[in-house]
Amino acid sequence: MGQELAAVKDGQRIGVTVDYALAAEGLHRPFSLHLQNGSLNESRVRLYIVVGDTAHFVKEIVHDVGAREQSNGVLRFLLDLNETTAAIACGMMQPTVREHLLWAFYYPWYHIESWSRPELRDHPEKPYESGDPNMIVGHIGAARSAGIDGFISSWWGPSSFTDRNLPLLLDLAQERAFRVSLYFETLTDSGARNAEEIFNWLAYAISRYGEHPAFMKINGKPLIVIWASDSVPLETWKRIFTKLRAQGLDAVYLSMGFG
Repeated sequence: MGQELAAVKDGQRIGVTVDYALAAEGLHRPFSLHLQNGSLNESRVRLYIVVGDTAHFVKEIVHDVGAREQSNGVLRFLLDLNETTAAIACGMMQPTVREHLLWAFYYPWYHIESWSRPELRDHPEKPYESGDPNMIVGHIGAARSAGIDGFISSWWGPSSFTDRNLPLLLDLAQERAFRVSLYFETLTDSGARNAEEIFNWLAYAISRYGEHPAFMKINGKPLIVIWASDSVPLETWKRIFTKLRAQGLDAVYLSMGFG
């Protein structure tokens, strides 16, 4: 694909769509692609899995000036097709109409080294990092293919690893018409958090994430699921919620506990 030099300097864009038909057995090995670009501007490759009339976004590769200087103009990359299998399955599922939403608990706290810990007896097929966007896309695709409408994502407060991963989860969920709710971790190793910490955490979560389009809302209010709510006295919860509402930080709460 070529372009006149004057058009290149003028910043005009051109594009091409290429379709690949892959056999099922090809899904389990990397797909190699080469992208060659001239000395001006940049090239972008957007990869989609298309099933029927629906295109599922997989990833974007950018070939810019810095990449050209290191590769003599040729960018070689591998697409791990195992990571796209869930998206393919998602597109092949026929949507069903249900009266209720189906949710799954989601724990975005894993590092690569987490899987070598002896207390973890069950392991994924491929160890992953919870902050890897490709893995999150795969998890969402697998969930959708199973008829799941959203994730209740474990959250351990501001600046935690789960907090750093939550914006990414929300953005990727929004792109895929998927929902997210926050799973407020009430307990510490020594018991329930104190009222001040609970208030501060909830105020932070509602103000920062409550308006995100992918965050589940009931009557316009963000839904927050509270783990082990019975570990904190009911009157304490009432005071916390009243104080939050007085500051314009309202939400709907789903309490959970033992038994």
